[in-house]
Amino acid sequence: MNRHNVWQAPPANTLGQAVPDGPTTKPTRTERRQAQPDLRRVSLLLALMVASITSAGVRHIVYDTKNTTIQMEVTPADGPSPAFQHRLTYGVQERVPGNRPQWYTRSYLDNRFAWSTWNRFDDDSYYSSGIPVDEMDWGKLDPDVKRAASEILEPYVVPGAMRRNCDWGIESEELAGADLFDLFLPEMQSSRSLARLLMLQIRLAIHERRYDDAVKYLRTEYQLGADTGQEPLIICGLVGVAIADIANAGVADLIAAPDSPNLYWALSELPNTVVPLGNAVRNELETGNKLYPFLSAHEDDDMTPEEWNTNWKRHARMPKGFEAELDAALPVVSGLLGYTHAKRRLVDWGFPSDAVEAMPVGQVLSLYSARVYQLARDLQWKVFLAPYSQRAPLQQAAQEFERQNRPLSDGPNRELLPITTKWLPAVQVAHSAEMRVTRNLAALRVIEALRMHAARERGRWPDALDDVTCVPVPLNPATDKPFLYHRDGETAVLELPDSEGFPGYSRRYEITIAKP
Repeated sequence: MNRHNVWQAPPANTLGQAVPDGPTTKPTRTERRQAQPDLRRVSLLLALMVASITSAGVRHIVYDTKNTTIQMEVTPADGPSPAFQHRLTYGVQERVPGNRPQWYTRSYLDNRFAWSTWNRFDDDSYYSSGIPVDEMDWGKLDPDVKRAASEILEPYVVPGAMRRNCDWGIESEELAGADLFDLFLPEMQSSRSLARLLMLQIRLAIHERRYDDAVKYLRTEYQLGADTGQEPLIICGLVGVAIADIANAGVADLIAAPDSPNLYWALSELPNTVVPLGNAVRNELETGNKLYPFLSAHEDDDMTPEEWNTNWKRHARMPKGFEAELDAALPVVSGLLGYTHAKRRLVDWGFPSDAVEAMPVGQVLSLYSARVYQLARDLQWKVFLAPYSQRAPLQQAAQEFERQNRPLSDGPNRELLPITTKWLPAVQVAHSAEMRVTRNLAALRVIEALRMHAARERGRWPDALDDVTCVPVPLNPATDKPFLYHRDGETAVLELPDSEGFPGYSRRYEITIAKP
């Protein structure tokens, strides 16, 4: 396979810290495969990362075991004139020829010294929203770091985000078998580094009241998140979602800045789903077929009995170096335990009984496993396609199917190998992550609608969202109903509870009007 990659990332160890340049010994394929983590575990880890690195604190944050309360002081602000004076997206006429990832790459290739300076910077409080912008001691920020950020972003990343095309050159959809574990993704680690750089510049611009610059960097941040999530891999999608939520946090910081512009219409221009993960999920659902060729088996496949049996024995095991405890005996053991049941189920599904009896063992086991995987995969895809507010019954059905049909269970469609249980849970994580950033974005639009209302009503919050008539108030995309809102004296309270499908992740915005 002739694959190319347009990205060459900054040298980094597994913690994202700089390592010295110099000759290295190229690892063997086996060493690379053994070094790769379980893709499912990586996806789940990245999903947790989405929640952990994007705390949208603005004025003050109160953490407890279940809730994050975000206390904001804001200035009432009507919509700007013209309405789209500030924009967070690029129009067709603004696009210029070029490939965005190549420009992101050049930020490193032409600026190794700047990257080296940035990689040595270890104070994440400057680009984390956990501390209010104006409570940071910006005078202590190393001038070399500020210069490095500017030298990386201004000549390459900001203009690069305006390019017309996005092709990372990974061609992940063509990968199969062991190549899935040989795939390294330095692009994703480097995208996260660029996201932090952008967030630092956003917060610095807010502190210095350079709001136009803050909007410019926010625009770039959203584009970077969308670009990172465009590669059809859930890992890439989850990193893209995390970057988009970093941008959301930057917007919240800007909303809380004194006399900041109202971004209601700028936010409305963004896609409702900033980083759509549909392509990544659909590609992920094909992982089983890529790792286990027999899952694509069809009764009309032109193979001899010996080829059917050999194909099963060769492929009905976990990839070498991935699960050392599962050895070559797995195909035989799983076949012995499942052959009789598999024959019976093929007949139940409409195969003629005499044809099933005439099938070689490998064909019976392959056709049965292919159908079981298809049933599980289709259930997961239905969950993702359903409106988020209506997914619960479908998700329960998918989870019940998985629970009842694990290997060695007595379920009617029990797996012979632990394929579904190993590869499909990441799909559930992706759906929640995609909606979480979508809900956060909609909540920011609600806050801007509230600021617009307050500007027109002499600094008074509405008693209910229905009282806001200056602009349409977005519905909660997680429920397709209005957000939970009430006024508590001089405080507007907007709630995003975890009961809306986000266990352990809730937010409560307590918004007051800053005193003159």
